[in-house]
Amino acid sequence: MLLKSENIFLTNIPKSMFILFGIIVLVELVVSFFRYYFSVIDGDLALIVAPHENYAHVLQNPFGINLILGEQGYSASNRFFAHWQIYKYFRSMPLFLQNFTNPINSLYLSSAIFKIVIHLFLLIGISVLISGTLNIKSRQFIFAALLVTPLFQAYGQNSHIGLVHSSITYAIFYSFPTSILILILLPFFFNSFLDKEMKIGVFYKILLLFFCIYLSFNGSLGAPVFMIISSFKIINSVINFWKFSDYKINCKVLKGILKTIFEKDNLLWICLIVIALFSFYIGTFNTESQIGQISLIERFKLLPLGIVNEFTQKSGPLVLISSCFFNFFLLRKYTQFFGNTKKKKLFIWLLMFCIIYTILLPFGGYRSYRPYIIRGDSYLPVIIVLVYFYGYSSYYMFSEFNVKMKKLFISYIFLISCYYFYKDGWIEKQNECEVSSLKAIVKSKDSNVELNNNCSVLSWLPSNKFEDSMV
Repeated sequence: MLLKSENIFLTNIPKSMFILFGIIVLVELVVSFFRYYFSVIDGDLALIVAPHENYAHVLQNPFGINLILGEQGYSASNRFFAHWQIYKYFRSMPLFLQNFTNPINSLYLSSAIFKIVIHLFLLIGISVLISGTLNIKSRQFIFAALLVTPLFQAYGQNSHIGLVHSSITYAIFYSFPTSILILILLPFFFNSFLDKEMKIGVFYKILLLFFCIYLSFNGSLGAPVFMIISSFKIINSVINFWKFSDYKINCKVLKGILKTIFEKDNLLWICLIVIALFSFYIGTFNTESQIGQISLIERFKLLPLGIVNEFTQKSGPLVLISSCFFNFFLLRKYTQFFGNTKKKKLFIWLLMFCIIYTILLPFGGYRSYRPYIIRGDSYLPVIIVLVYFYGYSSYYMFSEFNVKMKKLFISYIFLISCYYFYKDGWIEKQNECEVSSLKAIVKSKDSNVELNNNCSVLSWLPSNKFEDSMV
């Protein structure tokens, strides 16, 4: 249920302004679609769709049971669903689109469609969390969407705070599961932190169990996020029991705590933790994680440098985290935000989530292309938390500030939004050289085609060796 002050604030805004807000959000969605369409194709897509021999094993062994039975490790051992999605989607969608366009365009259209779907899922999920309503036509939802829309960076700051990764493969591995996580956990979030109850029945619990399996074996984000949130849920029930026991510590209370952990309502969360841990275990057989490995201690030593690099190499992440700190200061000084028990608990859990998730990252292994452990893709859940906190705190303060403060705050939000819109730029044909090269290959009758363009072609880097194009 929304606060009365929020309703009053939004009701006082003219309807014409909300029409304008909705138009801005829709225009940005259309512009984002074209940005995604004109993005280059990364170097992993062809290897997964073919598939390369390194990725053939995971498509035949969804849950890695064969590894438990003694088979040697292979690439992407706990990432079946991500590989299966890419394999199926890019073997069918481009062919369907070729009824309307040429084969080359169908590839980029397929990529853009998947990315805009992820974009929509994330925008809807985050806006619902901020506004507290499922009605996408409501003033609350539209205003929340307007606040976070500029933060969807397709070009400018994408490598560090790109909610939808520029690489279609990484978007499916990281951005897509994150969007599903947000949507599937909405009832849990509403019941825990908002003044609005959502009924959780047997169907939802079965759905949550299914998505835990799906997301834990989709990529590297699902398992740790489910493990952290499930642990939070169990810990919260233990704290509530301990509080009811006047925070006493004796045999009776300890037995009660143990009973609380394994009570009926927590069995689902325990199952989710077990599934997540099993995915972690199967992930240890991933041969990609065994190349150029460094010790766990060394990985932890790299973590602080990774955090600094993530938030200082580009201005976008620095502006985002600075805005969150500034909003925190405003909430403390000028509002009663932290006087509300649920809102205070929300802030504490968000902070704890970011800390625990960061600590877990070194356990995921080391990659040479991610030299400081933390990078925009692997750190996406924390980036989502920052985007949410920025949006939610801004939304809250609009309803709480007096007229004078509100005018100043509008100017501040306007500047932040303009900054991100400016950084993302307009529509650039980033794939123009790649498309030109693909057209040259299509037109040529030779088995080996010499390309004069100095750009990547379905690869991560430019190459002048035909062997590099072999799958």
